[in-house]
Amino acid sequence: MRYVSPTRFRADCARFRLLAFITAACIVVALGLASTVPIARGTLAMSDPHFAADLVRLLPAACYVLGIVFVGQAVGRLASGRPVQQTLASALRRIGVALASGGVFNVFLVTNLERMILGTRGGYVFFDVGSMTLAVIGAALVLLAHVVDQAVLVQAELDEMF
Repeated sequence: MRYVSPTRFRADCARFRLLAFITAACIVVALGLASTVPIARGTLAMSDPHFAADLVRLLPAACYVLGIVFVGQAVGRLASGRPVQQTLASALRRIGVALASGGVFNVFLVTNLERMILGTRGGYVFFDVGSMTLAVIGAALVLLAHVVDQAVLVQAELDEMF
C-alpha cells in the first residue's frame, strides 16, 4: 500500500464529492423527467392511479440517490479535515440505512402499494436479486458502523492509558 499525502487525499475527496453530487443530480433529473413527461404530453393525468403507482416505484430510487448524497457528504467531511473514524461511522450508518431501505421498499413495499393503488392482483413480494443484495449490503454497513464506533471507544480508552 502506498502512502498518499493528506493534501492529496483531501483533494481526491473533494473531487469525488463533486462526482457524487453530479451523479445524484443527473439521476434526480432523469427520474423527474420520466415522471413528468407523460403529464406534459397529456397522456397521463396527476389524478390517474397509474401516476401514483409511478411515484411509488420511485421510492427505492429515492433511497439509492440519498445513499449517493450521503457518500458525497462523507467525502466532503473528509476533504474538510474531519476525523476519519467519526466520519466513517456516521457515513456507514446513513448509507447503510438508505441502501437497506431502498432494497426493502422495492421487494416488499412497492408491489403491495401498487396492488392497493391500482386494484390489481399479484404477489406480495417482488423477487429482485439486486434489491435484496442492496438491502443485505446496507444492513451490513450499519453493522460495520457499530464496529467502527466500538473501535473509536477502544482507541479512546487506550489513549487514556498511555
